[in-house]
Amino acid sequence: MDIRDRIVVVTGGGNGIGKALCKILAAEHGCHVFMGSRSMEKGAEAVKSIEAEEPKAKDKIQVVQLDVQSAE
Repeated sequence: MDIRDRIVVVTGGGNGIGKALCKILAAEHGCHVFMGSRSMEKGAEAVKSIEAEEPKAKDKIQVVQLDVQSAE
């Protein structure tokens, strides 16, 4: 299945497996990724590091504040 140009939401995208998934989806599959992160600052740092490692991911990842453990 071709997922190019799809919109994807990744929870826990600011570090670990979530961050790696964001990088792969944006750089290798051309997806627009909404990176869910509890902290907007940490999410922004993660995006900067991904874009530094993978220029193809530039402008394809957007951080959204998301805490799946909070009803708010």
